Amino acid sequence: SQVEANMYDELSYDPDTGIITRSVKRGRSTLAHMPNSNGYIVVMHKGNRMYAHRLAWILTHGSIPDGMMIDHINRVRHDNRLCNLRLVNAKGNAANRDASDVAGVCYLPKIDRWLAYKAGHKRKQYRTREEAVAERTRMDMTGM
Repeated sequence: SQVEANMYDELSYDPDTGIITRSVKRGRSTLAHMPNSNGYIVVMHKGNRMYAHRLAWILTHGSIPDGMMIDHINRVRHDNRLCNLRLVNAKGNAANRDASDVAGVCYLPKIDRWLAYKAGHKRKQYRTREEAVAERTRMDMTGM
């Protein structure tokens, strides 16, 4: 489409930072993104609103095949670094949506932390899911 053709000329994506910028300065900022109420970065381009994670994938790999979607591996919706994005089907996306695959471990998106918890134990927050899972396993093994 014409919109897609123009985006390659007018937008630039940095895969290391996940930031999309305009090649042509508009207004006060060269940044082409703004967060929406759900935490996703939304890019306005030629009157079209696009999710930055989808746009990042398209600018890097080309179009997204039908039935596929772009998943944030670490579940942080505003983290659009290429190393955090992957092409998945709906089942793959749903599997990454919920941390309930490990009892007593959940993700706290507002503070970007993982929580390990068990009744009668002190709740502990961690930067990574792996640390939270290890703590929950320790809680189960030690009873503490």
